[in-house]
Amino acid sequence: AGRAGAIVLDTRASADTFMKGHIPGSLYAPAGKTLSTIAGSYVLPEQTIYLVVDSADVVQDAVLDLIRIGLDNIAGYTLASELAGLDLAAITSIDTRAIESARNEPGTVVLDVRRLAEYEAGHIAGALNIAHTRLLVRSGELEKGPKYLVHCRSGARAAAATALLNRLGHDVVYVDGMYADWASHHKEEMGKPVEALL
Repeated sequence: AGRAGAIVLDTRASADTFMKGHIPGSLYAPAGKTLSTIAGSYVLPEQTIYLVVDSADVVQDAVLDLIRIGLDNIAGYTLASELAGLDLAAITSIDTRAIESARNEPGTVVLDVRRLAEYEAGHIAGALNIAHTRLLVRSGELEKGPKYLVHCRSGARAAAATALLNRLGHDVVYVDGMYADWASHHKEEMGKPVEALL
């Protein structure tokens, strides 16, 4: 799966399990309703796709979801249980309580991958905003130097975005948790909605 033009879609249910160990360069796209959104945003039609699945039971539905959006170059799958013993990659995770100390480290940037309307309603002051579905096409806007703390509303979109940025060679940390938990303790540090700045 490391060949040029090939991509691994890791469809396991647990983002935490993915972050702790995955095939290097994998994208995280959990099986179910978000699979086609993430794959459609991050995978090119000419790329050969390999799946990592929790169970063989999800393979047929995952393949159908991908074919429906024009991604039909699916070469095979492996069970997550077969990853044991492989040389797996890991991505650092923190929870929302650790954002404050982490974002104050030099060379660190908070990347908010929620939709623009969510960001404008309130965000971590100084955070960059690129919606997770636009991240591949806008990835050229991100410098390679900083460490990006990637967050969203609940952690789900951030997990997919973190995996993509890791694949693209960025230094990333996955923020696992609810944005509302951070916001409830840091109202005075939130970025102002755009209309308040006019």
